Amino acid sequence: MFMFWIITAIVVVEGIVVFGVLYAARLAWNEIADANPYAPTNKESVSRSYQSIKVGFYNFGYCFKISADSQVLHFEPQHILRWIGCVPASIPYENIELGKYTFFKNHRICTINRRKIYTPAWAADLIEPNTDE
Repeated sequence: MFMFWIITAIVVVEGIVVFGVLYAARLAWNEIADANPYAPTNKESVSRSYQSIKVGFYNFGYCFKISADSQVLHFEPQHILRWIGCVPASIPYENIELGKYTFFKNHRICTINRRKIYTPAWAADLIEPNTDE
């Protein structure tokens, strides 16, 4: 009986930790999304599914569909992020401050609403092509 209570306590504590991390990740993303409401994409937009971004401490690996058109980057959460309550966002290029590339140049550090975000390099390069920092 003692072992049952120990295992139950471990499961409850781990559940609380997982819930807390997912809730904080939702808050981090929705802060950006609330400031940049979603707008529909154009037909000529370039889209890629299962893209990875990093918002501050939280790495959203393979969790976003990113579309880029002439004026805006569209971020649409997929699967688990939608389940936990993350909302899509459309961020105008003028609200994105481009920064340096990561080591392998597959991501680029950008600043959106005073938050550091690692976006895929292909999407950031559509904003300001032919730059290499």
